[in-house]
Amino acid sequence: MFMECVGQLGNILRAYGRQGPAHDDDRFEVF
Repeated sequence: MFMECVGQLGNILRAYGRQGPAHDDDRFEVF
C-alpha cells in the first residue's frame, strides 16, 4: 500500500519533470 503511494508520487514527479527540474524525480527513483 505504501509502495503504491510512492509509485503514484513517482509518476506525478516524472510527469512534472518533463516541464520542470528532473532532480526531484531522480530523488524518488531511489525508493
